[in-house]
Amino acid sequence: MARNYIRKTDRQRWSSETMERAVAAVVSGVTGCKKASIQFQLPQTTLERYVKKRRTDPNSVIDKTAGKYHCVFTQDQEVELVVYLKDMQKRLFGLTLKELRKLAYQLAVRNGCEHPFNKDTEMAGEDWAHSFMRRHSELSLRPLLEHVPWDLTE
Repeated sequence: MARNYIRKTDRQRWSSETMERAVAAVVSGVTGCKKASIQFQLPQTTLERYVKKRRTDPNSVIDKTAGKYHCVFTQDQEVELVVYLKDMQKRLFGLTLKELRKLAYQLAVRNGCEHPFNKDTEMAGEDWAHSFMRRHSELSLRPLLEHVPWDLTE
């Protein structure tokens, strides 16, 4: 995954709620697919596919995920990791980026998450670590200096 990814297409710019309303309007017979796609500003083919899916299975959920990349941790798990790292900072234990990567791997294994991390080195990737640090800029991962005595006259 690129560290500075810039989206280049306009695909999937619609929201799940909008698609849900449009599918409900078409399935209930209020409008047709073409009018609903214009009214709700959705791709017509995509709307038709979701309508067909809803007619065969009324309990189907509109899932907008696409691509091969997915989040390794849930929001709660990531918050748990951030809280732990902040707690370590308060206790004056400086963590390096390498230690963060090892910690992320251990968290993924213990929680049974499906992850793309390296199983040989048992560490998360550098790209994941940089993205994590970009998402949580309040963290600072630098090792603390060796113990410096307060009384420097000794």
